[in-house]
Amino acid sequence: PPDHNSSPPRRLAGRRRRRRAASARSDEMAAKAISSPVPVEWYPTLAVVMVSVGLMLTASFFM
Repeated sequence: PPDHNSSPPRRLAGRRRRRRAASARSDEMAAKAISSPVPVEWYPTLAVVMVSVGLMLTASFFM
């Protein structure tokens, strides 16, 4: 029977090692704010335009 108190299987040890390396890299990278290419005031208008275009495109398939 396998000994359940032994070290983790190799595949798990590799995943842990990679996870630690990834978190170390993210600590080194500077945080950068997410910015939008359009002003926030345009969001409602763009939403209406995109939904309208989508509905017209969808309707064109049924004509």
